[in-house]
Amino acid sequence: MALTAADAFVVDEVPEDAFGAAEQKREIAVATGDERSRALSMVKAAEALALMGRTDEAWGYASEAMGICGEMKFEEGRAAAMDALTKVYMKQGRDAEELEEALDSGMDTLKLCRKLGFRKGEAVALLTLSGVHSASGKAAQALKYGREALTAFAELGEQGSMAAGYKALMTAYLEKGDTSNAAKQAYKAFAIYQGTGSKTRMGQCMHTIAKVEIKGGDYKKASEALAKSRELFAEAGDFAGQAMVLETLMGLFLEAGMFFEAVKVGQERVNIFHDAGDMHSEGFALVKLGEVMLENEAHEKARTLAEAALGIFAGISNMEGLQAAKTLLDAAKHASSVEEIGLAMAKAADYMHIPTTLVVDPGLNRRMNDSYASAMRG
Repeated sequence: MALTAADAFVVDEVPEDAFGAAEQKREIAVATGDERSRALSMVKAAEALALMGRTDEAWGYASEAMGICGEMKFEEGRAAAMDALTKVYMKQGRDAEELEEALDSGMDTLKLCRKLGFRKGEAVALLTLSGVHSASGKAAQALKYGREALTAFAELGEQGSMAAGYKALMTAYLEKGDTSNAAKQAYKAFAIYQGTGSKTRMGQCMHTIAKVEIKGGDYKKASEALAKSRELFAEAGDFAGQAMVLETLMGLFLEAGMFFEAVKVGQERVNIFHDAGDMHSEGFALVKLGEVMLENEAHEKARTLAEAALGIFAGISNMEGLQAAKTLLDAAKHASSVEEIGLAMAKAADYMHIPTTLVVDPGLNRRMNDSYASAMRG
């Protein structure tokens, strides 16, 4: 079934899934010589790529699609491509000037959609503008456009897009510092997902709720939301979702100074990726756990984890992972060397004068490592 301009937007789809579907449509369009469908599939791919942070690729797809639509005088398609470019500008928005460019692009898209009477395009443009204003720190404007987008999606009868509207309002309230109202919007989005029965989307939304509660300082509610999120991901058989929850929980433990608990969660996260056969994620989970060990002076543990990650990344030829593991290994080796020098100086202090400021506790790190090892075995 060919795409329409209204189908070319990525509003409440999983970006990776949307990109895969768009690429399949594009290949079919190329094979059949259907330029209109090729342009729309490229718009959808660009929207997904922008949301995934792959902005250079997104720019290429959207620009080419806009050119095709311009030649065909296909204005709705051109408007959709403009929205994709706005999302690229927003993702690239490292400063006020770039965000201003996103705002200009978004306003042009909105004006064109209204001129054409393209209601779906107008609703999406409003939603995108809400995101641009949130990124610019303009909460009031973000709320204004978010509410307009929500109303437009409701009139179109698009429940999934309404959930995206509630999440846009949530982001705007967070920018405003109003975590209470942000949480209310997130729960409204959750209710929509609950109606669809999608355990994965429910799990994702509940994880978002947990992060909102964390920002609001309500750690009890955050913990409950994380537990519920993990349960939903488990029911959906979504190992990546479960690992995402564990990463958030690990961060909470570290923030609270609960190192032993953080290590246990980190190990569980590694095991999830290992059991799923996701070597890429397993390697990075090992690096993450190693960084925690290093931060807490468990240098040998960090070194062991770095070496394990190096082996995994070498096996799958992942250069980014190899660099991350090598950086961790070098840092662990350096820290171990410093510790050895300190131990040697401490031993020498018994028979030669060393300034007291240079004397260290020779048993401290060993005692800590023994405690860590005991906790990890448990």
